[in-house]
Amino acid sequence: MKMLAVLVCLSVFWVVINAAPSGSCIANGYRFQDGSIFTVPGNSQCMKHKCDNGYIRRASEGCEVDGQCHDVGNTFIKDCVIYTCEKSYKGSFSVYTSSVTRILCQDINGVCRRPGTTFKYSAHGRIYNNCKCSVQGSYRSYSCTPEPGEYYWH
Repeated sequence: MKMLAVLVCLSVFWVVINAAPSGSCIANGYRFQDGSIFTVPGNSQCMKHKCDNGYIRRASEGCEVDGQCHDVGNTFIKDCVIYTCEKSYKGSFSVYTSSVTRILCQDINGVCRRPGTTFKYSAHGRIYNNCKCSVQGSYRSYSCTPEPGEYYWH
């Protein structure tokens, strides 16, 4: 069985800044008090800004995956795939992407295993005791061999 490991998380952010009365900032039509750290409605919760004497400064940034923020440069794991949050630019826009760093295998209990190790695995409603996984590119494939006295019907 082959499984494709892909996570697409591409975010592009922009903020329209307008002049504001002293002690506040305006971004995309929303007013924020001086000193406040905020997210702009309609943009990712991972893009935080700070109002600093009428100027908007970036406070933090990262990749948003399943409602969670991952800082630029940090790695995180989802379904036994390790990702790194990366920042690039497209013109004047910041682009945040979660790129695959490493793919691991997942056993019957959801524990991540290195490719080539032996573990229990469940496929097609059946539990197999002697399984291995291999990774080629962005695909994982699992193979199971019967133990003495066992027969596997495929």
